Amino acid sequence: MSALEWVAKRVPKRIDTEEIGDALEHLQRLVAEGRPRWFIYLTVARACWAVLKHTVRHGAEQFLGVVMKITTGHGGDDR
Repeated sequence: MSALEWVAKRVPKRIDTEEIGDALEHLQRLVAEGRPRWFIYLTVARACWAVLKHTVRHGAEQFLGVVMKITTGHGGDDR
């Protein structure tokens, strides 16, 4: 199991589809171009960082939506 596959199992589906899918396509292009192995690993690390960042943001948005619903009676969607 690759690092991105491991990460994909632990993030929301939307992030898996968008971020990890794009990263895998990009990695396939880099491999086909014959890029150095260190560059491939760096790209995987950058993709994992982006997925982590977007997962935290997604969690914060979900949390704030719940807090808004509890405190004001409506969720964060009806701005």
